[in-house]
Amino acid sequence: MKFIWNIIAAIVSRPRVVDALIKRAQRTPYSNITSSDGQDVYMYRYWLFNPYSEDSGIKTGAGSEQDNRRWSWLA
Repeated sequence: MKFIWNIIAAIVSRPRVVDALIKRAQRTPYSNITSSDGQDVYMYRYWLFNPYSEDSGIKTGAGSEQDNRRWSWLA
């Protein structure tokens, strides 16, 4: 099984694949981490797999309703 994960890691660590994954994740923003005054962004955060469906009424990570998870098998 470790061999399979090593192959997957080798594929997804290639620069073109990394760039594509980052670009895809940036289409679904999560709440960014900011300074205490809210002026400076410390870290931008994004979902690669947003676990909530668009019709659930839950916006990017708020709430913990398991029923609305799009990919419950990933959790």
